[in-house]
Amino acid sequence: MIAHDLFLLMLNLFQIKNKDKAISVFIESVECLFAKVKLKFYSTENVKGSFKYELRTVSKYYGTIVFNKGYKSLSEESRFYLDNSCAMLTVILEKITNDELFKTDKKSLELIALQKTIDLQQSEAKFRELHENMPIALFRSTIEGKILEINRSMVKMYGFESKEELLLKPASEYYDNLEDRKKIIKSLFETGEALNVVTKEKKKDGTGIWVRSNYRAFYDPENKGEIKYIDGVAIDITDSINYQSDLNKYHNDLEKNVNKRTSEIEKQAVKLRESQKALTFLLADVNETRKELENVIKELAEVNKDLESFSYSVSHDLRAPLRAINGFTEILKEDYNLLFDDEGKRILNVIVANVGSMTQLIDDLLAFTRIGRKVLNKDLINTNEFIETIISELISPLKKKPTIKISNLPKLYGDHNLLRQVFINLISNAIKFTLNIPEPIIIIKGQNMDAIAEISIEDNGIGFDNKYGEKIFEVFQRLHTVNEFEGAGVGLSIVKKIIEKHEGNIIASGEPNNGAKFIINLPH
Repeated sequence: MIAHDLFLLMLNLFQIKNKDKAISVFIESVECLFAKVKLKFYSTENVKGSFKYELRTVSKYYGTIVFNKGYKSLSEESRFYLDNSCAMLTVILEKITNDELFKTDKKSLELIALQKTIDLQQSEAKFRELHENMPIALFRSTIEGKILEINRSMVKMYGFESKEELLLKPASEYYDNLEDRKKIIKSLFETGEALNVVTKEKKKDGTGIWVRSNYRAFYDPENKGEIKYIDGVAIDITDSINYQSDLNKYHNDLEKNVNKRTSEIEKQAVKLRESQKALTFLLADVNETRKELENVIKELAEVNKDLESFSYSVSHDLRAPLRAINGFTEILKEDYNLLFDDEGKRILNVIVANVGSMTQLIDDLLAFTRIGRKVLNKDLINTNEFIETIISELISPLKKKPTIKISNLPKLYGDHNLLRQVFINLISNAIKFTLNIPEPIIIIKGQNMDAIAEISIEDNGIGFDNKYGEKIFEVFQRLHTVNEFEGAGVGLSIVKKIIEKHEGNIIASGEPNNGAKFIINLPH
């Protein structure tokens, strides 16, 4: 649209006979078209300014236009159009000067006129080339629909081989609904203002396209009120329309899923609140309360399969009843402890432990969902120093320390905090699953492969069946019981999500009682 408006501005400036007025109209119009750009004209030479354009020909200097910092914020395409418009303003100022000279001395201007005619023809050719190479379709037609002029983008947009082929067709043939054109003509007649519309139209082969067009009517000066011709700018927005349609469908599906999940979560929240009331009668039936709590936790785990639909409001709804359960349980332990036998005390401790596990699970799930929203803050990482620091932190409190062998590792490019989370998880797993091995060994190796950095972490621990190589990255997937090895079953899911967010991948392999190996591939 900017290109079209600048084109019309140049046409208007060619009609002005006074240089000062031409410059004034140019500045006022450009500031209207580019809201952030302000212009100032200087008639003297050697004007200072970071963004400026000298209105100069081979033989004459007309002044300098200085732009404010808003010029820098323009797109490359907008600056291109603005610079070419300044060039055309120089031609217009020279034309006005020549016209003034021509009035005073015709003879002395004969040779100048010839040269200036050539210059003007060259400038016109340059402007015509700019018109032809515009990335948007430009056209001119009569009120009856006869197409008078088009550019190459117009030919390409409607699927024709040449201008001549397209010019043979009336404008009405391209509308999917002829009533659309009638409404456009009617609006131009009634308002006389530029019209911006979106219409469905047809290409040469009949393919439907959506087109956003800007129409402007030009009136016949001899017959006032009669439209002489219509200029227009058109852009194919079919992809945008289709994308918006797909986006709307996605939003509708997402809303349905959110509503479904919200309903399920609300049901679970209700059950948690009911379990809170049940604790009041814990003295009467502790065993029944424990079973109900286990069922609630199991149902909650099933609801949480689709972690991406979790939000911070869900966290609040789940945490409140858990805090209440924990609070009531602590009250029972502190104020009614003497009323319980050993079995009752054990059950209270089980409830507290389960509430703690549930709280940790919510934290892990929220961490899992936050990864998808986190913006990566990438930097170059010295991998050897990075991993050695992590290992030092992990093995420091251990009485039995594994043997850890680290080769020369390739540097990584990624988010320091997220990748730290990845290696803490993988290395701590390797340590955990080799604790019962007589001589635990962990090997960390790496290599560069074209644009990929590969890091592998291998241990000689308890391992796993290789058929679970993919499944262990799913949320809640555990190959061992909580009594055997602690954990919520979310850690490897977080690891995989972080790696995929870095556009990499992770592969797991193993063998029962013969160790496990994790290979990470990250782009440089």
